[in-house]
Amino acid sequence: MHLRILLFLAFTIVLSSCNKPYYQAKGFKRITAKHKEIAVLPPEMILTGFNGLQSEQDALDEVLTAESRAFQLSLQNELLKSTKNGKRSLKVRLQPASRTNKLLEENEISVKDSWTEDPQKLAEILGVDAVLQSRVEKKKYFSDLASYGINIGVKVIGILSKNILPLLANTGLDKSNDIYSNMTLINANDGEILWTISGQIEADWSQPANVVIDDLNAALAKHFPYRR
Repeated sequence: MHLRILLFLAFTIVLSSCNKPYYQAKGFKRITAKHKEIAVLPPEMILTGFNGLQSEQDALDEVLTAESRAFQLSLQNELLKSTKNGKRSLKVRLQPASRTNKLLEENEISVKDSWTEDPQKLAEILGVDAVLQSRVEKKKYFSDLASYGINIGVKVIGILSKNILPLLANTGLDKSNDIYSNMTLINANDGEILWTISGQIEADWSQPANVVIDDLNAALAKHFPYRR
């Protein structure tokens, strides 16, 4: 617990290094006055330092898709939690991640495809006023996402453990590694950027996946706009 607090505070310090650690469009309240619902899209996951064979890449894609869903669910939950303990509530609804993903699937848009699809098109499909896109970059994958109700196949884990871990040997990644994240809120009407924030956290990989992921999203979520 103490380690989690220290990691969170360290990340908060990174975000607090400037007076306003995010961008918000001028006239945000006026532009979003009629906004009622937004959707959190599956974050784009980038794993650096991997140069495996195509068969290994297919397995990696499966893991990154699972991680994307975990980050998406975590971000949604942290945005909702950021309104507790007397903090200002959100003036918009968050479309449940399950509905967002179902609508994307019904329109034949996979998690990976959603990373590069036109955000305005996605907003139209989802029937929301804005979408929150995210990009997460790291050098290690999470093998256990059970805390989010997501299971990664044993075969996939075996392939990754056999083929990826040697590539990461002697890099110090068995101890800790930085995770970088960027979030961008995009208006459905005109595709304009309404708000964006970036940050990083030094993640202790000995911690459960939900601790690392939730801490990262919690630090960013507290700066999210749409507050009453």
